Amino acid sequence: MMKIKEEVKETVIKNLKGWLSELNMKILTHIREMEKSDTMERFMKIKKSLLSYYVRNIPISASYCPFCVLKRKEGMPCSRCPYAKIHGECSSFFSDYHTIRDISILLANEIDRRYFKEGEEYLLEGEK
Repeated sequence: MMKIKEEVKETVIKNLKGWLSELNMKILTHIREMEKSDTMERFMKIKKSLLSYYVRNIPISASYCPFCVLKRKEGMPCSRCPYAKIHGECSSFFSDYHTIRDISILLANEIDRRYFKEGEEYLLEGEK
C-alpha cells in the first residue's frame, strides 16, 4: 500500500472543496432560475444547462488527482507515476483518464443535443 503524503491529501481536498463550492453556486443559481420558470419548456432548458455543466466539470483533471499533485510537488515524470503504470499516462490517448474524459464530453454533448431542444413544446393530453 502506498501512503499518501499529508500535503498531497490536503491539496487535493482543498481543490475538491473549491470545486464543490463552485458547483453549489452553479446549482443554486440554476435552482433560482427554475423557481422563476412558468413553463415546462423553460424549466427543462435550465435543467439541461445544469446537467451539461455538471458533466463537463466532473473533478478528474490534474488538480484533483493525488498522483498529479505529487508529481508536481516532487518533479516526478509521468513515466514514473504509479497510477500511470496501471491506467496509462494521462496524456496518452489510450489512458483510462482519456477514456473517462472523452465519455464525459460525449455525455455532455448528448445532453446538449437530446435532453431539450429549442422550440420543443409539451402538452398534456387534452391541453391546448
